[in-house]
Amino acid sequence: MRRIHTAWCLVYYLGVRWLMFRVRYALALWSGWPRYTTPIFQWEEKPLKEYLSDTELAQPEVYLDYRRQSPPQFFFDPDHRATYAPYLTSWDAEKSSPQFESTNVRDGSFLYFSHLSGDVGYPPRWNFDPFTGYGVAEKCHWSQVDSGDRNDIKTLWELGRFSF
Repeated sequence: MRRIHTAWCLVYYLGVRWLMFRVRYALALWSGWPRYTTPIFQWEEKPLKEYLSDTELAQPEVYLDYRRQSPPQFFFDPDHRATYAPYLTSWDAEKSSPQFESTNVRDGSFLYFSHLSGDVGYPPRWNFDPFTGYGVAEKCHWSQVDSGDRNDIKTLWELGRFSF
């Protein structure tokens, strides 16, 4: 009887559409579909030039020349710097400047959830939670990570959001 009540509450409060989405998602995980559609690979297996319309730009020297010859505009025209300067003064603070944050990233200290600093090394250990010490095997697919009571899965996935 309790299961019927729970199912009714799910449909009533979250809707049939949400319930069908969750059933479909559970079936996909059970069948292994995410592992098939988003396989694990090493960076070396996916060269950058495969993703570029101009494959020559995959070479660092060629790309540097390209960016120097045609730099993109960064938010605003440099001639209007004085207009926007008041909005950017917060970047001058020592602990929030882009230089400070990039140095932290280079040293392996990443900002989690926009306020917690965690050390995962550089290159980062994407499969490691610096706050609990919990980690998963490198070859463990994201769909197979145990999100049990030992760890908050969001912490393992936070670096993948690239908020830094």
